[in-house]
Amino acid sequence: MSGSSLPNPPMPPSPWAGPTSPPPHTTNPWPLIVGGGRLLALILLLVGTLIAVVLVSPPGSCYTSSACSGYGSLAATSLIAAKALWVFGLFFLAATSGLRMQGGMMPDLPARLDVNAPVSANLRFIGNLLVLLVSVILLAVLLFSVGVTVAMG
Repeated sequence: MSGSSLPNPPMPPSPWAGPTSPPPHTTNPWPLIVGGGRLLALILLLVGTLIAVVLVSPPGSCYTSSACSGYGSLAATSLIAAKALWVFGLFFLAATSGLRMQGGMMPDLPARLDVNAPVSANLRFIGNLLVLLVSVILLAVLLFSVGVTVAMG
């Protein structure tokens, strides 16, 4: 065996090298931003609806007596506050739907190809597009109803 050379064993790690650190973990912040924006939008829509329903509805004393002296101004102010909350809520809903339609928002493909993956991605895109369009249409309706409310008042 004098002519054959044995392979050298690998060198052990140097004690001076220190522990090897894993590569820095990077996360995509956009799903968290979109989720928080949608949650904020739904909370604003809920609070705006509650203000419109509770404060704009005439109190029970208006039906039994003539004690409704300040109801008109309270209802008008409450309606303006409710519409403002609806505008902000619909804006956040439309903005987050637009962000979800961005190409970077799609989840990574699985290791094994799924036949239905393109169909579900298309349906997700169409759903976000519909939410965006409905939000814009409702914003336009709110914008035009403000003019009608001022003209009628």
